[in-house]
Formats: sequence, structure tokens, C-alpha cells
Amino acid sequence: MSGKHPHDSSRFDVYTELPDGSGFTIKGCSFIFKFDRYGGWFDEHGNYYNSDGQPDQPHSDSDEYQSEGSHSYHSQDDEEED
Repeated sequence: MSGKHPHDSSRFDVYTELPDGSGFTIKGCSFIFKFDRYGGWFDEHGNYYNSDGQPDQPHSDSDEYQSEGSHSYHSQDDEEED
């Protein structure tokens, strides 16, 4: 996949979980990482990480999984647009 950012698990060593447990944030990044039903998440580049924070393929039956390019993830900026 040309032009895609590589996985970087080390970014998630220190994180702050959201109060409702639906995801987390990391320092220096406005992106909100949302957990799927398996505890995994997509980063802002569309890379998937499993519940252990390791690069993986998303589950095809995950609520968050859609065809490439339309993953369901959010940034804090999205939350403020109402």
C-alpha cells in the first residue's frame, strides 16, 4: 500500500482512557482512538491495532470495520462541530 503510514505501536505506550471507556487519547495528538468490540482500534492513518496494541488486521464483523478508506474513527475536532 503505497503512501500509507506504517504502524507504530510505541505511540500507545502512554495513553489516557476516555471516562466512558470507549477509547483513548495520547499526548500531543488531538485524535480520539475508539475501541471496537474486540478492544482494538484504528489510528488516524487507518492502521489497525489489536487489543494488545500490536499491528493486526481488523475483524470483518467489527462495528468499526468498513471498507478501506472509510474507517469509523474520530478526532476531537469532529466532536466540536455541532
